[in-house]
Amino acid sequence: LPVGRQELGPGKAGADHQQRVAFIHQLVAGLGAEQADGAGDPRVLVAEDVLAEECLGGTRTEPLGDRLGLGKAVQRPQHEAHGVAQPAISVGGAFQDLLPDAAARLERLQERLAEDLALLNYPLANWVPPRTSADGRPVSDVVVIGAGMCGLVAGFGLLRAGISNIRIVDRAPAGREGPWVTYARMETLRSPKQLLGPAYGMASLTFQAWYRATRGDAAWDALFRIPRPMWMDYLAWYRKALALPVESGVDVTRIAPRDDGLFELEVAGGAGEAILARRVVMAGGREGLGRPTIPDFVDGLPRSRWAHSSETIDFDALAGRRVVVIGVGASAVDNAATALEAGAREVRLLARRPAMPTVNKLMGVGSYGL
Repeated sequence: LPVGRQELGPGKAGADHQQRVAFIHQLVAGLGAEQADGAGDPRVLVAEDVLAEECLGGTRTEPLGDRLGLGKAVQRPQHEAHGVAQPAISVGGAFQDLLPDAAARLERLQERLAEDLALLNYPLANWVPPRTSADGRPVSDVVVIGAGMCGLVAGFGLLRAGISNIRIVDRAPAGREGPWVTYARMETLRSPKQLLGPAYGMASLTFQAWYRATRGDAAWDALFRIPRPMWMDYLAWYRKALALPVESGVDVTRIAPRDDGLFELEVAGGAGEAILARRVVMAGGREGLGRPTIPDFVDGLPRSRWAHSSETIDFDALAGRRVVVIGVGASAVDNAATALEAGAREVRLLARRPAMPTVNKLMGVGSYGL
């Protein structure tokens, strides 16, 4: 995967925004002509000097590549690298510092949320009769396994429906649920920023409301995609704002139906106290749908020589090495890019299909018409 790098100093494109735009057009045209002549492989352009949206005229937040007829532009802000937090930088407003009065603004948002919920009679009184097992053990009406985005909104939905005898459990430590700050390696979410996510019909629970409260309207207008670690920050606020009953570090390893119609949830292979439930909601995300598919040809290879994309990977150890990524989906490309950023000498992606997929089949979930 050859990577061409063009470093632009702050003054090279000119102080005047028209000069800067003209320079970018000239640079892009040169790259296009070079590729058309076959003089070089297609390259990734990484701009060290990021142009703010207003320098292109107007306040629209479409990506720079769209304005230049190049398709999606990719921004790679240095907010978190290889699991280590890095100083935030401003990339089109995405990582703009918190407003000086962010805490007070967020408190006002939470007051607005509380008022909205009160007008909806939340929380409703529990209407489900309590139940215990024959031997007197407590029974939860619903246990939600997984406290990521879907697990949180499932718990909120149950509480809004007047079902309060619930437990939300997750094997991960608090703040590490889901892929966002663990094995996901894209710089930003791929979904549009305005999708409602887990808001469940509450405007004051949206990411947009949280972002505007903490960073301001101008930063929201400039934002193109949601930075991945920031999405985890938002989910942590969501959980806290709703006071959801999440139990971290609870690993459900087996679900067994009982003769009395209940489910018994084994915890930590039997080392923890089992949980009885009338109903179970599986919210383990894609990770909860099965196990990684590992090709047979890695049998016999030292475990230090290969890894699955869902595992913790020491990318710094790949510096100067040749790396092969099997697959060409989102995770494959994200891991290839991360390896290159860590200094890998060469990265090759291998795929069975003749062409790289270019359509995100899940994007339709944001439209009621699909």
